[in-house]
Amino acid sequence: MATIVKKEHRCPECGKIFQVSMHATVLPGEHPELRKSILSETFFSFTCPNCGYQADMVYPVLYHDREAGYMIYLSAHPEPALSQKVPQELSDVRKRVVRNQKELKEKILIFDAELDDTAIEIVKLAVLDIIAKKYGDENARAFFQSANEETVDFAVFYTNYTDPVIQSAGVSLYRQAQELLEKAQWQEKNRFLKVDQTLARSLISQAK
Repeated sequence: MATIVKKEHRCPECGKIFQVSMHATVLPGEHPELRKSILSETFFSFTCPNCGYQADMVYPVLYHDREAGYMIYLSAHPEPALSQKVPQELSDVRKRVVRNQKELKEKILIFDAELDDTAIEIVKLAVLDIIAKKYGDENARAFFQSANEETVDFAVFYTNYTDPVIQSAGVSLYRQAQELLEKAQWQEKNRFLKVDQTLARSLISQAK
């Protein structure tokens, strides 16, 4: 069952102290409503019962989808998770660390679409490279959105723009990324991994 921790929090607006329920562990198979709140980016939202002030309060959480076979640990400081030993019985479970709720949402969408997040990061690099060359925006951010038989779609946040723009890449690019991973001899490891653009660049270099 999901682990819930109750902590006192002081409202930054009115200064009143109230109790907040925080889910240290989320099991989507048992609580699908928590998965929905993560995907809608409302999971970490809180409202002060005294003044109505609303904000996000992001805290460490472990998302464990037992049926799909993956775990995602969100923490602003994930280093301890990266270095810890993982029991052998979890060797078949994909394990990732992320730093914010957008990355958590992205990993869930990727794994639920039964895709390889490492290959997706390589495709993302290609998409961002095109954006940098075409629009001169080298600081744009992209997050996996969805995929179908023809395209892999990303929500791209351009610098100085709040709302994302959907940018698509052909599925053939995803297949090329998978082939690149084979050349780089990439294998899943029995520990928490940070699969991001830094890793993708390293694997691209290894495959050359």
